[in-house]
Amino acid sequence: MGLEFRGAFLVVRDPVGTPMEGRKQQVPGVLGSNTFSSLRGMLRDQLGSGYMSKLASDSQKLTWAHVLGMYEETRVCDANHKIGKVRISGEKVILVPARTVCKVDCTVKPAEGSHTYEALVEHTEAHVLPNGLRLIDGFVNVTNSGIITVQLCNFGLQDSYLQPRTPIADLLTGHVEVMAGLEEDSRLMVTLEEACVSITKDIEVGSELDAEEHEAVGKLLEKYSNVVSKGDNDIGHCSVVTHRIPLTDDTPIKVPHRRLPPQQWKEVRDHINTLLSQGIIRESSSPYASPVVVVRKKDGGMRLCVDYRALNNKTRKDAYPLPRIEEALDAIGGAKYFCTLDLAHGYHQVQMHESDVEKTAFRSGTGGLYEYLRMPFGLCNAPATFMRLMDHVFGDENFQSLLIYLDDILIFGTTFQETLDRLEMVLQRLQKFNLKVKPSKCQLFMKK
Repeated sequence: MGLEFRGAFLVVRDPVGTPMEGRKQQVPGVLGSNTFSSLRGMLRDQLGSGYMSKLASDSQKLTWAHVLGMYEETRVCDANHKIGKVRISGEKVILVPARTVCKVDCTVKPAEGSHTYEALVEHTEAHVLPNGLRLIDGFVNVTNSGIITVQLCNFGLQDSYLQPRTPIADLLTGHVEVMAGLEEDSRLMVTLEEACVSITKDIEVGSELDAEEHEAVGKLLEKYSNVVSKGDNDIGHCSVVTHRIPLTDDTPIKVPHRRLPPQQWKEVRDHINTLLSQGIIRESSSPYASPVVVVRKKDGGMRLCVDYRALNNKTRKDAYPLPRIEEALDAIGGAKYFCTLDLAHGYHQVQMHESDVEKTAFRSGTGGLYEYLRMPFGLCNAPATFMRLMDHVFGDENFQSLLIYLDDILIFGTTFQETLDRLEMVLQRLQKFNLKVKPSKCQLFMKK
């Protein structure tokens, strides 16, 4: 480039007993983000704001665009891939009317200069929203304005208000560092006795139950052990309600794939192969294509997300009603025992309608085009479809003996036996419709 750059360097001793040609592989040169920050500033000072267009060759432009793009994506987050908080923008109180979905402007850490970065908006327990209010997680593009738009759902019967600068979510980077490969089950089968021991160990049962009551709960779980997921490869499959994607026109959506760091290629391929083996996706020849973004889950694992924003923009919205929080609270008045069940990979238990499978097609930087046979996360009408399924399965009991909130089921009763009978009814229906719960997220016979 013909430019001089001054910076600090750390000199390390050559490995002892290693041939010269192998030393660079053992002790490679590393340029840190502080170096790239200074280098970008120098380029801007000496070549002006349009310095990328003034580079000598196309190869230089491509190389520096790649390097500085990686720096821009990684410089904004901490070691846990958290960029910062998502806060309500402006100086006025924001109104979210009852039973509506609103788009709300928020402020986040801005991009630098003319660059942009992509991130994931995710609500966490650290950010308490008013009763009935729920944030829809999703991807956003952040510019130097630091303003993004999020969607808030008010399931309640009362209007909700949010003060300016209120933190409502976390902003996470859309790329993760290298992580260990996905663990595979060491065995494909377990005995019924082993499964029952695992179930009772993984599911939390109220400590106030006596020995006889504990035994009754254990026998019930043993009877319906096939309703409890044994792991990530044990996912239910229900086709009584299928997910449709009605579009405003028939022009296919095709969005270029996002660049993935080479260190993540193997892990992404492994995850795609796992989805293939589980029957959740299949190889595709669809004219549609949405990009994949890799993010880190709270437990440190990898989450492969498809960015369906372009597809959602031309999807006709489903008006199926979602639950009302106030009515739910009225229904549980007087209850003394509570059981909560959470479906395992809830959306992936729902069948896609065959005519709409091609619209879910996605591609990643590792190559290949795939499409979902089960309902994926990220589709705008997925919550409505899931509630339609849950109402089909439990609708006659909703607000009578249980409450449904998307993939969460709350069973309540005034006595132990009444609650046990209602729990068995729920397990029977889950078994009938081939739905499974995640044991680690289930709590039985709690007093509150």
